[in-house]
Amino acid sequence: MRRILVGTLAGVAALALGGCSALGTLFGPDAVVKVAEVANTGQCGAASGDTTVQMFANADAVLAWQATSGVTLLGEQSMLPGGYALVQMGQRGTGGYGVVVAPEAEVDDGVLRLHATFLDPPRDAVLSQALSSPCALVRLPVGDWRGVEVYGQNGRRLARATPR
Repeated sequence: MRRILVGTLAGVAALALGGCSALGTLFGPDAVVKVAEVANTGQCGAASGDTTVQMFANADAVLAWQATSGVTLLGEQSMLPGGYALVQMGQRGTGGYGVVVAPEAEVDDGVLRLHATFLDPPRDAVLSQALSSPCALVRLPVGDWRGVEVYGQNGRRLARATPR
């Protein structure tokens, strides 16, 4: 019995000396990477009130989406290599809403976890009475991503996309 206890304690001690990286592999994200919000608008043309995320393999795919959606997030500036993700808050009945994506994302088994803050207008604000649909376009680090997930400020997963 004592030998089992000593062996167990030795294993726990080795794991603890291995640092958080060993525990992170078992219980959390593999790494933290930088992402960059490259465009943000209050009019993204969402068809529903649901939060969504869409993955684009490269800049050409973003430009093709723009051409068919009628939304212009990017002008003629050159875009960096890598994939992109479009985080949409969903359709809202007035102006004053917004979405901001944090500059760091977690990687968990090849899936990027984006963290977004969804902004509501102040209760006493004077708002435009036009539909809005806020979104943010985010450049992803170069990689072979299995998917993108969006988490809100409450820590809940709100949307998920996989590459097409």
